[in-house]
Amino acid sequence: MALDQFDFKEYRDAYESFAGLEPRAKVLYNMAMCSFMYDDRQEALECLRRCVDCDPYLAIASYQLGCLYMDFDDTEKAVTAFELAVKVPTIYTYSHGTF
Repeated sequence: MALDQFDFKEYRDAYESFAGLEPRAKVLYNMAMCSFMYDDRQEALECLRRCVDCDPYLAIASYQLGCLYMDFDDTEKAVTAFELAVKVPTIYTYSHGTF
């Protein structure tokens, strides 16, 4: 249901649907993308922080976190997030599959 809502650009509804699920890394990542799409960058940042804490091998989350830190002009945290993203072994970037 949440993915269908996201596909139909019902981002707030999708966020609420994802929020009702167990807060695993992929769920938190999807919540972050919903938040970003309805322009709540602070909530997106918090979801991405939680996502990276939950699964530091989810490189796309670290990358997106770095991008958001750049939007907030926090270069030091952005660099740290980008460094984490590029340190993820390649085997993990393929094993996480699609969202």
